[in-house]
This record gives sequence, structure tokens and C-alpha cells, in this order.
Amino acid sequence: MTYLFDMTAPPQNQQHNFDLRSGYMLLLLLLLTLAALIWFGIRLLNNPQDLRIIAFEQIGNLRIDDPVKLRGIDIGTVKRIELLREKVLVFIETENLLLSTRDIESMTGMLA
Repeated sequence: MTYLFDMTAPPQNQQHNFDLRSGYMLLLLLLLTLAALIWFGIRLLNNPQDLRIIAFEQIGNLRIDDPVKLRGIDIGTVKRIELLREKVLVFIETENLLLSTRDIESMTGMLA
């Protein structure tokens, strides 16, 4: 008599096939994870620019495509300027630099 759930050990050939399928699934999962990491890494390397928005009370003669300097070093360009009530929003595209809050605050002081 055969039961639905037989608790005896499977024959050696079936166990071997199960081990192979498990190994292939693990290998496939590993390759997909590696491909996803490479894809995201390439996207980050191909997009080395950040868009920052800074609010000013006045901008003087600042125009689109003007260079943005921080402590005398070019770090990006002005991409867009918008008016928002009493403030002027300046959209600055910077190179993929690590700018601290202190750097951005000093940038607002230099541009205004």
C-alpha cells in the first residue's frame, strides 16, 4: 500500500536530482543578484550629477547656465530659476560631490 506522504528516504537518484535543481536555483539567484548590483552601479556611474535647489531672496544678475563656484572651485551650473512668492528658487546641477550642509549654506551666501 502506498501512502500520499511516504516518510521513507527517496531513492538516491531522486535525491541527486533535487540537489542539482537546488544548486541551479541558488546559482541563478546569485547571478541575478550580481547582475542587479552591476546594473545599479553602472546607472550611478553614468549619472554623476546632483540637482540641488536653493532658495534666495534675490539673485542679482544670475542666469541659467552660469557656473556655480564654491570657495573658488567650479562645482556645477545653474539649470533653472523659478519665482516662488518672495523667494527665488535656483536649481543647481552639481557634479557628484559630497557637499555638506555647511558648504551649501556658504554657497547661498556667495551667490546672493
